[in-house]
Amino acid sequence: MMETLSIGAVAGQVDLPASTLRYYESIGLLPPPQRVSGQRRYLPQIVARLEMIKVARGLGFTLDDIKILIDGLEDEQPPSERWRHLAESKLPEVVQRLEQVRRLKQVLLAGLTCDCVQVEDCFDALGG
Repeated sequence: MMETLSIGAVAGQVDLPASTLRYYESIGLLPPPQRVSGQRRYLPQIVARLEMIKVARGLGFTLDDIKILIDGLEDEQPPSERWRHLAESKLPEVVQRLEQVRRLKQVLLAGLTCDCVQVEDCFDALGG
């Protein structure tokens, strides 16, 4: 029989609160674990799944995006198709964010040389 991990052990390994694991379970990101005397017991493989979720979250993927990647759009759809679908829907959002960051950089660079009396004057000068 494979050794299982308590929710506290898993949470400690992935540096997430146990409440996050319970939440992920409630929204279907994690499969329901087996229970022993009422306590959740996870297979060791769950750590890799949680690490992947953490990386994806750190990159800006939403939980819904991650769910698509994990569960797929249809049972028979291969992971490459899931990635393609997600990329097609996510790329316009990323392009928009990059434009926002580019404009923010412009504003900050202008602020380094600003000698305006009022902050409104700076934004007027930038056309914003």
